[in-house]
Amino acid sequence: MIDISEEEQLWKLSKYPASFYRLFGFILNHYGGTFNSSHSVLQTFTYALNDLWEKAKADNLAKICTVFFSETNLTDDLNVTTATNEFEQKITLTFISGNICDYLKAIEYDKETELFIPLFKPPFGTIALAKNQRIEFLTGIYLNHHRDEATWIFYNNYQKMILAHQFMVDLAEEEDEIKVTSKFMTPNCHIITLNKDGELWQEIESVIIKRGYQLIQ
Repeated sequence: MIDISEEEQLWKLSKYPASFYRLFGFILNHYGGTFNSSHSVLQTFTYALNDLWEKAKADNLAKICTVFFSETNLTDDLNVTTATNEFEQKITLTFISGNICDYLKAIEYDKETELFIPLFKPPFGTIALAKNQRIEFLTGIYLNHHRDEATWIFYNNYQKMILAHQFMVDLAEEEDEIKVTSKFMTPNCHIITLNKDGELWQEIESVIIKRGYQLIQ
């Protein structure tokens, strides 16, 4: 595990702050209802009123954005709109931030090949990112795709699953185990599970605990 002083030194060398990688891991997707910079939409959640998992995801995105504003010195303009469908007993939350979207567009995030172009064309290795950056990216993915401890679940999102798996493979040590399961129901479902006693999961879990994110087990 990295101690605090060493971690702080590593982030001083990073091109972007920790919350940047965490935010990207969370919002980066390849299907409708997600990140849309042209409309300043970070993410849209639609879920049943009793769906604690989706509510936890929304709460975690709000926390990520708060830290992101602080670490980038951006004005906090986050607006979360709420719409309730009484007939279906569902709620829709839309996270909107022009400042975050403008920031991402300004750095031409979609052209930063060393960062996230691999989502659709995974490379053989993600070594261009430092370990602390990759851990934060995987943490962001986990906060949007977890259902159980040390388990990532991806619905109709093979591209993001394969990217997460590639990052894990690059970071894995001898004691780590990565299990991938695919289920071809509707929707298709791809699941990644890490062993809880491995170093990789413990690194990710330490970020989750340190930042106070909400998880539903």
